[in-house]
Amino acid sequence: MVHKEVSDIGGQAWNTVINHDSTFYYSSLSHYYHNSGKDAAAMLKMDMEGTVIEFYDIAPPNEYGKMIELVLIDENSFAASASYGTEANYTPRAIVLDTLGNPLYENILLDNDWLAETALTDDKKLLFLTNQYIEEHDQFDAYLLNLTDI
Repeated sequence: MVHKEVSDIGGQAWNTVINHDSTFYYSSLSHYYHNSGKDAAAMLKMDMEGTVIEFYDIAPPNEYGKMIELVLIDENSFAASASYGTEANYTPRAIVLDTLGNPLYENILLDNDWLAETALTDDKKLLFLTNQYIEEHDQFDAYLLNLTDI
């Protein structure tokens, strides 16, 4: 989404999904705030013609953040990987949201700097693929996490 340089319209969309009845697009987003110069974790809702219906900020606009890898769980909820907080402390987390962007569940996956790839299995289990840098080995270790307590 292209933002206007003098307003808070827009940001960087990371991916888009269509709801079950094919009436709306939803996108994970880094919502740009011109006044603060920061991006906030957000969800964007558009109609099927691409008209913006609403931005739903997941965290307060004065907190740095982004949300990626939005997946549709059912007609009432989404899952994504998000991070938000101060620029010094914005640990990535798994998050489940309703269709108005209200967090229903969130859990820190690993204390790392990497947002996770997100997937929904056929039996409705959430998977998050992330990695962590192991400094003493100068390599990354991959982690596949299954969230079953949602």
